[in-house]
Amino acid sequence: MSQASPNGSTLPAADTRKSTRTWLVFVAAMLAATGILAATQSYSSWGATWYWGRFYWPNFASFLLPVVAFSALVAATLRWLAPGEGDGAWLRRWVWIALVVRVASAAFWPVALRAWGYRSPEQQAGFIATDAYNASQRAWDYAQTDTPAVSAFGRGRGDNTGGITFLAVVAYRAFSPDFQRPMLLGLLASCATSLTVLAVYHLARLHVSRPVAMGAAVITALYPEAVVIGSSHLQQGYLAMLLAFMLWGVSAVFVAGARQSSSGEPPLFAIGRRGGLILAVMALAVMIGVSFQFGILAGVVLLLAAVWLSDWRTTSGRILLGALAAAVVSLPILYSLAEAEIIPDSFNVWLVQWKFLFGQAWTEFDRMLAAPGTDLFETLMQRMPRQIAFVVAGVYGLLQPVLPAAIGFRNVEQSGGGIWQVLGLLRASGWYLLLPFLVYGGISALRGLKARRFEAFASLVFWIVAAIASYRALGDQWDNPRYRLFVLAPMALLAAWGYWRWRETHSPWLARIAVPFAAACIAMTFWYIARYWLGIRSSAIPVLAGVATLSLLIFVLMLIWPGRPRSRSPETGSPPPIP
Repeated sequence: MSQASPNGSTLPAADTRKSTRTWLVFVAAMLAATGILAATQSYSSWGATWYWGRFYWPNFASFLLPVVAFSALVAATLRWLAPGEGDGAWLRRWVWIALVVRVASAAFWPVALRAWGYRSPEQQAGFIATDAYNASQRAWDYAQTDTPAVSAFGRGRGDNTGGITFLAVVAYRAFSPDFQRPMLLGLLASCATSLTVLAVYHLARLHVSRPVAMGAAVITALYPEAVVIGSSHLQQGYLAMLLAFMLWGVSAVFVAGARQSSSGEPPLFAIGRRGGLILAVMALAVMIGVSFQFGILAGVVLLLAAVWLSDWRTTSGRILLGALAAAVVSLPILYSLAEAEIIPDSFNVWLVQWKFLFGQAWTEFDRMLAAPGTDLFETLMQRMPRQIAFVVAGVYGLLQPVLPAAIGFRNVEQSGGGIWQVLGLLRASGWYLLLPFLVYGGISALRGLKARRFEAFASLVFWIVAAIASYRALGDQWDNPRYRLFVLAPMALLAAWGYWRWRETHSPWLARIAVPFAAACIAMTFWYIARYWLGIRSSAIPVLAGVATLSLLIFVLMLIWPGRPRSRSPETGSPPPIP
């Protein structure tokens, strides 16, 4: 049996039933998402009386249109950039999975904070970050006036200003002019940031194998920090998405043609050189609108990526090298002219960015040293020379958020301890699971620099930005990881490549990195548990010295007795080589 299609052809009955079933599932999912968001918004605003008709149904009606509109935009983007069956169907499924977990996060935390969290205004409104709360309040104030939405690009409190506030003003005026519904912003952020999975897969597929690209997409979809930030209307979620699209675009300019001709395998979506250039420039322009500081950093990454991926023997490659050299030379020139008061200080980009990053780092460092009741900082940091302590604090920042502290921490307050501990455990678990693969992948990529150019580039970009983030928010267990999320695409690609590289080579170095790291985490967890739950107050310095000695001893033992490489029997087979 077959049925006629609108263009006169016939469709098999099975395809017709499949299409009908898909539409029914889509409609049911839209209604369920609308109902959940409406209930969440009602509960976070009015508490236990959320189910009253005068509270719930106006929210349901207000959320229905944006749920359908944003989901339709995601579906249209997937039909365009992830077409067909096979890899296309797999990629579309994981983008929807990323969207579902982000919407679930956007719906869960307001309920959890209202029921168990601290009773601060931003948490009662359903925000887990003060910057998102401030941006929502500022956007709502603008939305209630006749002020043009573009005026929201001015500076305000916190980091979440500029383009994010402008986006919130437009969303409020278009979909919720009668009442401030912060869940609308969570829905918008969830839909936008779920597309990061799409860009990461295409970026990875241009440079590495299909299994690595799939692994990077899965990490991007489920990485806990990306889920939390991607559903929280914070700028780092949008920035991570824009950087992924920017790197995909610049890679398409320099890599796509060569890879297609050498492998003979057509990409899932051929963006082309011109399309890649347009995509990269547009993503950079939007990023500057979202955050000027991160926009400058992204511009540096874009220029370095173009130079790194280009052929330096060609004319275009030499032009890019000259542009990079001119940019580097211009920094001391601008500094000298600004110091001589020939040009305004605002042109001294070097000094302005240095003060913004490391001036803030010194402020955070002084704040850490002055923190009361933390013998870790009082005894360890204060006894060191200031410069050495500053370096140690930066390394400590790379480990944030600290999983042992999240496990062993006990809040004596009656309200809010449990839910914030859950949030800390969730955010720390993703980082600590990936960290050994990031270290191993970075070392392996740099060792094979010529053969693994993009993997090495991803490693350098990730670790440099991670170091900057550790200094920008030195001891802050919330800001540091979310700044690091800016390089989610290189991080996911590097971690996935590190895992598959280990599967290919059976290198003992991953175990040499992971086992001492795990031993240190376990030892520190027991120390935190003894400290907070058992009341055993041991000094931090001998504990840290003992943990460092234990980790070093395990590492040396694994160097002396590395063990035999794993082998697979002919019946079991071995992992296939990565194409």
